[in-house]
Amino acid sequence: MKKFNANLNIKGILANPQEDWNRIKRAAQGNVRVAFRKLDVDWKKYTTDNYLFTHDTIVCSVETEPNHYWIKKPCEELVNANGNAWSNEVLLGCFKTFVGGENFLEHVQQPSLSKGKILDAIIRPVVHHSEKYGDAHIYMVDILVATNRKHADLVHRIESGKLSTMSMGCLADKVQCSICGKIIGDGERECEHLERHLGKQVVCEDGETRICAELCGCLDKDGNFEEGSCEFIEASWVDNPAFPGAVLNEFVETPEIKEARESEERDLAHLFDGNLFERLKVADKESNLAIKVVKKFARIDRIAQKVACTRENK
Repeated sequence: MKKFNANLNIKGILANPQEDWNRIKRAAQGNVRVAFRKLDVDWKKYTTDNYLFTHDTIVCSVETEPNHYWIKKPCEELVNANGNAWSNEVLLGCFKTFVGGENFLEHVQQPSLSKGKILDAIIRPVVHHSEKYGDAHIYMVDILVATNRKHADLVHRIESGKLSTMSMGCLADKVQCSICGKIIGDGERECEHLERHLGKQVVCEDGETRICAELCGCLDKDGNFEEGSCEFIEASWVDNPAFPGAVLNEFVETPEIKEARESEERDLAHLFDGNLFERLKVADKESNLAIKVVKKFARIDRIAQKVACTRENK
């Protein structure tokens, strides 16, 4: 089987994972016609004392032309660094395979080295805008990840913002060329496009130039997802994802979310500004409360460093 990687960026640390995730899930459903079920998790085992819960965006799809394999121009920038992509139809058909997968570090896929579990996955419709080619309708997959707090160093890196990107592991029994549409099974020889032009622009039979990518999974003759052709198996915390997390965030954030995040960053930065920062060092009731608020957002180290750098540059 072929294995592929994609990326994500951390979206938020959940203080009350059961309630917060249900809220995120309801907001994500929108008009997507997929079967949403009640999250089957043993919340006596998965507690915030034992696990760090994160809401992460893990992979996105690409919109294709009516033949189901030519990738529309606005989506060409969504093909990852390995030349892999997932069509809307394929991602809708297999995104739930994330559920129950392991949470690793840097794709070291040994069960004994698992850092936690993927508890749930949801899919969201997104309008992706390309400055050059316009809009395309795609999907984003978000996952609920529980990272075991016994891995203290890893959890600290995540909470402090030093590690905020992930990469997923995927098994594909079949892949499809985005230029000629050839479906290639495990062990079969690739077409000349995938062998020689992966990630490059190729002139298609209609005269248009399009990106050559390996579409993971495939559809049957009726245009439905072919079960078993693509399966997601894990999500790893990584320093260098195949698809840069900062770029992906631009596609995920709505203007409202961006404004809320930037406002929150400004408020937290203010805590470290001038005399207020000195007052926070005093062990009184008020400053203790302020520090707890800052730690709740898991950004105390990053915000303090950012303000310190700003002072040095003045």
